[in-house]
Amino acid sequence: MSLLDATSAEAELPRMGGKGAGLWALSRMASVTGASVPEFFVVPTEVFTSCAGALLDEARGALPVARVHDRLTLERLSASLVARVQQLDLPAGLVVDIVARARQLGSAVAVRSSATVEDAASRSFAGQLSTEIGVTPDEVVVAARRVWASLFSPSCLSYLAEAGVDLANVAVAVVVQRQVRARAAGVAFSARPDGALDEAVVVACLGLGETVVQGRPDVDTLVLERATSTWTVTIGDKRERMVLDEQGAARHEPVPADQRAAPVLDEAARARVLSLTDAVAEAQGRAVDVEWAIDDAGVLCALQARPITTLPAGGRCFFDRANVVESFPGITGPLTFSQARESYQHVFRNTLRRLGVPQQTLLDEDCAFRSLIGYVQGRVYYNTASWVRVLRLIPGVEPYLKAWEQMIGVSSKAREGSSVRASGALGLVRTATRFLAHILWLDVEHRAFVRRFDRAHAHVMAADLAALDAHALIELYRGMNASLLDGWEVTFLNDGVAFLFTSLAKAQLTRAGAAPEVLPGLLGADGEIESTRPLTALYELAADVPPTMVRKLEEVVEGAPFPPPAGDHSEQEFLVRLDQWLARYGDRRAEELKLESPTFREEPRPFVRLLLAARDHDGAALSARPGARRAEAERQARSALRGHPLRRVVLAVALALSRRSVRWREASRLRRTRGFGGIRKLFVELGERLAADRVIAAADDVFFLETDEVLQAIKGCGPPDDLRALVVARRARLAAWATERPRERFATRGIVAAHPIPPRPPPAAVHDGELRGIACAAGTARGRALVVRDPRAAPSTAGRVLIAETTDPGWVFLLAPAAALVAEKGSLLSHTAIIGRELGVPTVVNVPHATELIPDGALVEVDGSSGVVRIIPDAATREVA
Repeated sequence: MSLLDATSAEAELPRMGGKGAGLWALSRMASVTGASVPEFFVVPTEVFTSCAGALLDEARGALPVARVHDRLTLERLSASLVARVQQLDLPAGLVVDIVARARQLGSAVAVRSSATVEDAASRSFAGQLSTEIGVTPDEVVVAARRVWASLFSPSCLSYLAEAGVDLANVAVAVVVQRQVRARAAGVAFSARPDGALDEAVVVACLGLGETVVQGRPDVDTLVLERATSTWTVTIGDKRERMVLDEQGAARHEPVPADQRAAPVLDEAARARVLSLTDAVAEAQGRAVDVEWAIDDAGVLCALQARPITTLPAGGRCFFDRANVVESFPGITGPLTFSQARESYQHVFRNTLRRLGVPQQTLLDEDCAFRSLIGYVQGRVYYNTASWVRVLRLIPGVEPYLKAWEQMIGVSSKAREGSSVRASGALGLVRTATRFLAHILWLDVEHRAFVRRFDRAHAHVMAADLAALDAHALIELYRGMNASLLDGWEVTFLNDGVAFLFTSLAKAQLTRAGAAPEVLPGLLGADGEIESTRPLTALYELAADVPPTMVRKLEEVVEGAPFPPPAGDHSEQEFLVRLDQWLARYGDRRAEELKLESPTFREEPRPFVRLLLAARDHDGAALSARPGARRAEAERQARSALRGHPLRRVVLAVALALSRRSVRWREASRLRRTRGFGGIRKLFVELGERLAADRVIAAADDVFFLETDEVLQAIKGCGPPDDLRALVVARRARLAAWATERPRERFATRGIVAAHPIPPRPPPAAVHDGELRGIACAAGTARGRALVVRDPRAAPSTAGRVLIAETTDPGWVFLLAPAAALVAEKGSLLSHTAIIGRELGVPTVVNVPHATELIPDGALVEVDGSSGVVRIIPDAATREVA
């Protein structure tokens, strides 16, 4: 029976047990992890099985009987087995070898169990078998017997039985390892065991790591949010630590008072521990936890590593709400999601086809196109792994992926570990030529698309839907859907132009040393953008409300029928204009891309409330604000670029193209809103037909079905299903999900449906009353915070600092009178940022947990130039906090 160690052949690993095999693997990746693996040897599994074979057979036969009776019987069986294991005789020559090898390791060693069932991918057996630390070489054999005996403890026997593990399949090796005289030790997790794969956790204590293993409170806990590289550190009250004395024996000693509240690890040390953990996880291809120690000389040691058995393995997905939350905030119905999913995959395919990506390549990547967006707990997410996979089909795109991530606010983690498709010079030239042609012909292409879409939309809106049967409505839907999707790729290509030239403008300003707030000020479009036209038209209409009509409109808000009765000619003329506004802009409202969200034409009371409130605002003053701020940004840019004529030319061209793209981007968004409004109108009618024929219980049940399910029910081209029961189940599930708060950004491995979706972590405390985000619209404003979670029920925002998770285009009516805007989500080119600039409202986006950290009614100052949001202490703020 030979002893094994790090130099043993790979074929010997089954004889080493779980921990021994793990140490063998760690020792072979030391050059990658940057950590030392303390010397060790292994007493192989056959030593135990040969010496304790009879006891194993006895335990195997008696254990089921003991469990059937009672705990006392189990404890008696355990005591008998443990006592006999501790008296086992080992071959004399083996005992000599063990002691000699232990003396070579030093004056103190750790003796650990290494069962064949420990540290496996399916279960860890953590804490079931014993570990002995601070053992002298002469005591190693006695300690090994105690480790073997721990297999027969009552808790371990119960664990084996509950896990369904047959004792015939259990063998226990023993690891003997040089004891590290640790000044700090702990456990690091490459992912949170509760399911958050995009967070790492480091638990650290002073001295030896037994404090961590025992789960005591006197440890530091450090959590890394990988997407933002942000650490959250919880410092434990470290009153006691375990150390080795001069002879190598473990003992407890008090921690000096000045070290109790000090962090165990500084930034450099925690970076080393994280690097070690990530390297092991990458090598093993799954999430792991690593026991580590730092000795008195500052050497980082890896003591053992094992898979996190509570997490699945397999392919990775990265889900991110990022900029998609502007389009689909909160809970989204299945009908909306299925329409959005089809839209993304159809338009992205057409976009890449326009850029010259071969048809066969597009077919090969069909799964990636179909999974561009995810539907998790009733919420729409970007699946950024699929986005990166699709974008990498474009030759030459790699240098621009980081800029794309920054512009839409997603994490870069999806790029890590994913393959880059090689593209030849011919493919690169073809793509570059086509993209350049698109830049040159953008105006022509966009105008052609707008004309085609407007004709199709007008056809649907003018149709007498009540006179059509379900089959005719489906054909009308197909035509409307085609008008929305075919040709829509011009808007995606336009987004690419916006991202590219905004990044180019940012690079020029950064090299010239311009302040960060200059770029947002320069991005204001030339002239009014279409996204703000519904607002200015509302202000124009509000300015002309006849005095006699005001009370009638107030009665509508209170519940009277709409439209109100017209009296004289002025009232009749006003109602005609009001009807024209609703016909043209009635789809623009909060949550406007959700098919389940009624339009202003269907529910006009929220619109009438906005119309009455707009009477108190000066539309002319609103349009003057952004011009002054852009002029100031241009002055600062000229100053920064003085003496750099070429850079000034490049900046001017980049800004001109970026502004043009922003203008077309907002125009296309208004068409998208109208398109979804037309599709909603058709599905409302389809719901009426399905309800009339008792396929569903009520017309609005249609919003809880997917588009294909509706079409299959009508055409009979799918397997029959009880749609009523399906709707009931989905309503209940969405209602339950509405009470939960899943993370805005997370990663999964394996089957997503089987993966636990981690909840949002609690916000960190506000430091010195300051929060920071991305500065998007210059200016400074101070006012009382108004935290808005449901824009449909929001009170007047006039003079208030609007605090929101995110905004969509329909929020424009709330943003205009606000003093400033703070949003948890967004980026420099998100709709929230664009509208903030066009309205001249100081805007800061990407402020984590703003709706939780800023109390409603608190006095807040927003600096839209620096991205700083300050909570100003005053009596009212303290009262609401």
